[in-house]
Amino acid sequence: MIGAGLLAAAWAVGCSWQPQGPDPTTDGPAGSASVATVRIDPPTATLVPGQSLTFRATVLDASGDSLPEQVSWSATGGTVTSNGVYTAANAVGSYLVVASAESGASDSARVRVSDPPLDAGPVAEQRYARLARGINLTYWFSMGVWRPDYIDGSDLTRLRDLGFTFVRLPVLPGVIFDEANPGQLGTRIGELDHAVQLILDAGLAVVVDLHPEDDQFRTRLESDDSFVETVATFWKSLASNLASYDPNFVFLEVLNEPQFSDANRWNEVARKLLAAIRSGAPDHTVILSGPGCCQAEGLAGLTPLSDPNVIYTVHYYMPAAFTHQGTDWIAGSAYSGLHDLPYPSSPTACAGVLPTIPDASLSLAESYCQARWDSTKVQSDIDHIADWSTAHEGVPILVGEFGVYRAVAPAADRARYLHDTRMALQRDGLGWAMWDYAGGFGLMNVTSAGRSVDSLTAAALGLNGY
Repeated sequence: MIGAGLLAAAWAVGCSWQPQGPDPTTDGPAGSASVATVRIDPPTATLVPGQSLTFRATVLDASGDSLPEQVSWSATGGTVTSNGVYTAANAVGSYLVVASAESGASDSARVRVSDPPLDAGPVAEQRYARLARGINLTYWFSMGVWRPDYIDGSDLTRLRDLGFTFVRLPVLPGVIFDEANPGQLGTRIGELDHAVQLILDAGLAVVVDLHPEDDQFRTRLESDDSFVETVATFWKSLASNLASYDPNFVFLEVLNEPQFSDANRWNEVARKLLAAIRSGAPDHTVILSGPGCCQAEGLAGLTPLSDPNVIYTVHYYMPAAFTHQGTDWIAGSAYSGLHDLPYPSSPTACAGVLPTIPDASLSLAESYCQARWDSTKVQSDIDHIADWSTAHEGVPILVGEFGVYRAVAPAADRARYLHDTRMALQRDGLGWAMWDYAGGFGLMNVTSAGRSVDSLTAAALGLNGY
């Protein structure tokens, strides 16, 4: 991600370059209390035929404490394993996934299986189903590196088997963009083409994300008309190159986290860049954010386009004091002094850590703790994003980034936050992509022996097998 997009109290901080146990739900003590309810998670889902999703069931006593009682699974369409891994039916429709406790209590989740033919409605809405669950593939063609061999087919197959439906591929433009000759792609474009094909071969969709890591690239777009024309020429060439790939699986993102303080200016520039993309790849779905570094607040300044083949995007990192505690790349910020902040937050939960926070960061920590961040507040934020879609005739919205910096945040609390955010997104029917694959916010543990899935993170995201 370029910069921590959503820094709550840090709108003035802007975007900056980002380098880079226990289950997320807490089980209560076992007991002999009679079963009151079964709770299934997630309660709703939208899948494409054949897509898999892991459901979890918790058996609760009358006090709301969890019990170690086993559940059995059934489904009215599709299949579900004894571990709650549901595979959608091949037929479009609405189905129930049912979890039943030994005592007879049960709960069900409703699954909508939808993959209509392309002439049945707006193209973007049909393709949006493929952006249900994603991961940002950092350090492949971004984050200051261009390493074609960093990820291979087996890595991508593993991501698909975990239940991801797509990947977001941040691309550093400088390697293939020559400002003096923007209509000619650099000779290494073939390496990017190979990566896109690997992704498709693994059965994943891909968002090709123009992801400049030099702030000057984005700030010039706000003030330099000639540079806008240059980037438009480059995008036309890149789109033409990508046009040969199946438009049902390859999406083109105009610009990561545009740094525009003037919403009208961004609307003008966005339309020029979109027109350039359309001239090169007329059938592909375009991903577009609002101004202000892709923050949710930027949606208010974004005028939806008349082009129906556009999906809109935001990034979600609220509350930044928790998600970015310990980060040291935001110039002049107090985030580097934050550590061990809990989630959920409250003055009581924070009482032990606040005395250890340095003075320069203390007010930020206190504000976070007093705000009592929990799943309800996260859900409210996500609801506001979904409300923008509703207010604009249901245009699709992708939450292209969310996550928590791993190095400092308490691991179990990080997992709880990821779980709550993922659940809020699913409840509102929003597609998402976690930040990131194997970087500072990563899904993967990285050691000298290689990369392995972090089980806490995978469980929080509801991935297959966790």
